[in-house]
Amino acid sequence: MLTEDQVGWWSDTGWVNDEYDELYYKQQSVVDPRARKEILWRMQEIVYEESPYITLTYPEWLEAYNDTQWTGWVRAPEGIGPVIYTEYNIDSYLFAEPVAAGEEQGSSNATLIAAIVAVAAAVVVLALVVWSRGRGKAEEA
Repeated sequence: MLTEDQVGWWSDTGWVNDEYDELYYKQQSVVDPRARKEILWRMQEIVYEESPYITLTYPEWLEAYNDTQWTGWVRAPEGIGPVIYTEYNIDSYLFAEPVAAGEEQGSSNATLIAAIVAVAAAVVVLALVVWSRGRGKAEEA
């Protein structure tokens, strides 16, 4: 027979709550569906309030993956689903592999070059502004 201290440890998080454990035992013997429903709702409320679970997965629509340096991503359901592991899709783990040298699918180098050019242009503009302001002050003196 389990003691009350052990009931909370049934959770895979090792979470313990005395009120929850008491309600767990109580709901087992309540016959009235409405009364049992109230107990279960309170149990759910306790779990919600204390949040004993740390979320280890994210909604499918928040995926991030690098498709410029990796190939073989598999969507499930085909064509529209996520590519990262879900209970329905492990194929990306099986088939994703680095893109071979010279076969880059994206423009990561082009993006880097564009960023460098933009920064250089900003530096030139800033230098011209500073130079023109300094030149105006020299003429005033």
